Amino acid sequence: MTKKKISLFDLTELFRQMQSRQWRDGRLHGELHVNDVAMADFLRELLSDGNADAYPCLVESGDPESIGVGDVLHLGFGSPRTSVGLVVESAAALVRNREIAAGTADHSWYVFDEDVASWESNSDLCARISAVKRLVIAFESSAALFDHRKSTLIFLRNGRFDVPIAYDVDALKSMDLTSARDLAAALELDDGHTAQRREICCTAVCELLANTSVGSRFSLILTRLPELQSRFDDGYRLFASSFSFEKIRDEAETVRIEYTAKIHKTLADIQGQLLGIPISTIVVATQFKEVSSTPGQLWINVAVMVGATIFCALLFIAIWNQKHSLDVISEEVTRHENVLKKQSEDLASRLSGIFDKLRDRIFWHETALAIIGAVAIIAWLVGVAVFWMLTRAQM
Repeated sequence: MTKKKISLFDLTELFRQMQSRQWRDGRLHGELHVNDVAMADFLRELLSDGNADAYPCLVESGDPESIGVGDVLHLGFGSPRTSVGLVVESAAALVRNREIAAGTADHSWYVFDEDVASWESNSDLCARISAVKRLVIAFESSAALFDHRKSTLIFLRNGRFDVPIAYDVDALKSMDLTSARDLAAALELDDGHTAQRREICCTAVCELLANTSVGSRFSLILTRLPELQSRFDDGYRLFASSFSFEKIRDEAETVRIEYTAKIHKTLADIQGQLLGIPISTIVVATQFKEVSSTPGQLWINVAVMVGATIFCALLFIAIWNQKHSLDVISEEVTRHENVLKKQSEDLASRLSGIFDKLRDRIFWHETALAIIGAVAIIAWLVGVAVFWMLTRAQM
């Protein structure tokens, strides 16, 4: 039974004190001199029966149960349990581990022939493994899916396009670290063009690997990173050139002119009916007479009142219809502004005045329609009052 969990860091410190070290039969072999009591206690704990499964070790000479200061042990260490870490002979063996290669593993590792551990970030191997991990995360944002079980990036470009995260140590060591970091940094930016950059990256990856076999695709990415970055930069420059401030401002001005004309049309379409308000009021006022003065005047008054009522009803229908038109225009203005915000928050803020002016126009036209409706109601009520005063004697 395990009494104490020993970390890979502790094991690595022990490995580095071994003499005549060599990798043989899948184990790290060497001669270990017990220099002090602390080392003796550590070895007894490490080589105890309770730790045999977690820390496999072949004792070639020496007694693991009675270790004392001054003893010399010949040991052959195998890789410990996965939860502790990974001990391998070479960098080539390290990147054959799918999780380590893709950067999805959380456990530590130690490479014998380079004498490098995963926590030693200043080493070249650690820097390259970290750069690949960062690059995979950046590519994951551009891919349609990252299959963690198979360590495969899945892009969608004229069909499914798989890029398994598999590469050899030569590809890793030939990777341009600067290009890897720059490309990852560009894809990590979170601004108005994030979605466009990811789409451009997807296109660049698929075009670069179009004629490459599935198994060697990621190796090709690593060896041709400067070319991939150049493709990405060219695509982004092309996008940016079509997304200049002047072009967007011209498009916003076009929207302003277009919708200003539509807003003004809401009043122009009912202009004839608006002119009919004072005319109909005058007609109503002159046609109403005392019913006793002229035979049949009662029916004339009723006909005039019905005509005025029908006119007001039709006017209100027209006003209501124009109000709905203004609401639709307001929604379209908001939609155009939201589209611009998705493209660039900075440009949207700089051009917000154009959309604010359109909303102001919509507000004042809606106010004008409300005033026209109120005037029509007042005129109709006056007409009803006059009709009632002149005809109530006969009603």
